Amino acid sequence: MTPIDLMRLDRLVAQLSGKLRAWRLSGRAGDPPELEREASSLATYQDLRDTKGDPIALRLVSHVAALTADRVTLADEVRLAAARRAPSTSEVAPNARVDRLARDLLDPSGDRLRRLSQLGSIAIASSDAQRLWVERRREAYRRLGLSDETEIEHAPLSPPGALALAEAALRATESAFAELRGRPLLAVLDRAIGAEAGEGWPARVTARWVSDVFGRGPLFDGLSFSLARLPDAVGAASFARALDGAGRELAARDLPPGVPFCVARDPYDLLEARRGALFASLVLEPKLHQKRLGLGSARAREQARAIARSSVVWVRIAALRALVADALAKGSAAEVFPELAERCLGRSLPRDLAGVFPLTGPRSALDLAAVFAAVRDRATYREAFDEDWFENPRAHEALRHEHHAARPSGRNEPSSLATEAEVDRALAEALA
Repeated sequence: MTPIDLMRLDRLVAQLSGKLRAWRLSGRAGDPPELEREASSLATYQDLRDTKGDPIALRLVSHVAALTADRVTLADEVRLAAARRAPSTSEVAPNARVDRLARDLLDPSGDRLRRLSQLGSIAIASSDAQRLWVERRREAYRRLGLSDETEIEHAPLSPPGALALAEAALRATESAFAELRGRPLLAVLDRAIGAEAGEGWPARVTARWVSDVFGRGPLFDGLSFSLARLPDAVGAASFARALDGAGRELAARDLPPGVPFCVARDPYDLLEARRGALFASLVLEPKLHQKRLGLGSARAREQARAIARSSVVWVRIAALRALVADALAKGSAAEVFPELAERCLGRSLPRDLAGVFPLTGPRSALDLAAVFAAVRDRATYREAFDEDWFENPRAHEALRHEHHAARPSGRNEPSSLATEAEVDRALAEALA
């Protein structure tokens, strides 16, 4: 066995994980980062597993496994990104791009039925690239001696597991979704966009607006980061997405000082996703509509209820993404996707859109788990600091303390997720 400088390896893992994360946040623009084999190889993984009794080595094992799977499938991930950006040569949709058509389906202007038809006609290359990437990742994990990717990627939510969470999400939202079932897909997308909750929002989503939401507390003190790729303002959902990005970035950057990276974070850490979901849920708070959008009390509550109706669709889309990710891993996505889309969104979608719209990936299951975690987090912070907790300096201090004090073995346990009954109750209260 080759002797390993564990602290040096930990620093390298942190560096490579950060570079890979930044590349993905950029939309996979430019060349991907080079992942040194020292932190991403079968040999290093096996040496770590053979290191007995060292807690740092035990924590590094899963990080090296994840980076190894990333390194050996990076070309497949690049190929998928290229397929989504490539101009189509199809006569049906000349020069159209999958990524732009998928994005433009959420823009209520223009002929979205035509965009959907075009997307279905040119999606096969992206769908094939997505399927190949998933297959290669599963094979990479098998070569590491793992049964499949769930031992690393889904570890924070097994049990209950991604499928059980998806089924719970669908059950909890079924009653509220009933009014949309059977309606045209564009009506469902309009609801998801939050088109009926349009009062008071700025004309653009800016980092300044996101920062101002949290007032003058210490939430971001001492941290240097920027919000990449802010969405266009096409509805309340755009601002929820920007807040989600801020929460994820905060959790990723706010590391406990003096603690090895591999101890502070898991490779697929629920904290980042759950913080994003918690911050996104601020658009459900009437106090935000009053204090940041300038609405009166009654109108603020009415608009928050409208967004709660939108959130029903958001949860079901998250469930669909998790179900499709599982089907992709099993090689059955194309066969089951039309039925899954009808279950989740009330309308069937073409099989070639499996994994393409809505876009799925290795973190889709974590994103769904984050919804369940954020339901409990939101209840905790509202109870402790009231409905306007987001601008309370004491709440900021509590969040920062949680980032520093919590460890993956505690915060990633299934017990940190809300139950189906809690999700159902929170949704009922938001819609009341």
